[in-house]
Amino acid sequence: MKKHNIIVTLLFTLLAGMTSCGDNFDVSDKYNGVLSFSTPGYSLVEIYNVGVSHTEKIYFQRGGLNFTPSTINLYIDESLVDSMNIAAGTNYKLMPQDYYTIENTSIKIDNEERLIEGAITVDPTKLLELNGGKYGILDYVVPIRISTEGMQVVSDKNTLILGFSVDNVTAVETSHTLHMQ
Repeated sequence: MKKHNIIVTLLFTLLAGMTSCGDNFDVSDKYNGVLSFSTPGYSLVEIYNVGVSHTEKIYFQRGGLNFTPSTINLYIDESLVDSMNIAAGTNYKLMPQDYYTIENTSIKIDNEERLIEGAITVDPTKLLELNGGKYGILDYVVPIRISTEGMQVVSDKNTLILGFSVDNVTAVETSHTLHMQ
């Protein structure tokens, strides 16, 4: 009898497993393609005044199963600075537009890449002058928001605030030299 119960249980389990599996595994309505910043929120970027501009890579990611050719549009959203100042109790200011360059404010995606690259370039010499010649000052930020044409943007991952701080190369070289000895 015990052997009979084991066989019936195995057959029942096999039958239940077969009926629950189907060949219509269509999830396309649940996993449409979406776009977002790879690291949304706030990011501090330390740059050095060595006579050349600093280019910071920013990345976007595509999620979901379906792909639709799309365009990511980047724009400056000054209201993000006010929101951050209120939320964090800070006093950041919008970096003047002639102190940075967003390499491409409209990025077309026509293949199924998962990681898309953008860039922003900042002139450390100009930023140091804006900070009164003082190193390590973080007063100015670049608040970027994205919108898309094609795939939807993930609403809580569509903003990036970059804070740039010009650090003293001499202090870094001295610190590095002391660690090497």
